[in-house]
Amino acid sequence: MLALVGTGMRWGEITALEPGDLRSARDVLHVRVVRAWKDVGRGPMRLGRPKTALGTRTIPLRRPSPVVDVLE
Repeated sequence: MLALVGTGMRWGEITALEPGDLRSARDVLHVRVVRAWKDVGRGPMRLGRPKTALGTRTIPLRRPSPVVDVLE
């Protein structure tokens, strides 16, 4: 829950993160949002692009931060 509130990401976006989506710099963690789980109506959920074009983004998180600790 802390990571959702601290990043502003949707549940489908944060649960679709992969290790390669996190880039660590000295004092910043960059989180790339490039995929999200989609409810297609019937059958299992599928991975796809974020809900809107603006949903594909990079979120910078400054250290120290409990949100960075959770994501790392």
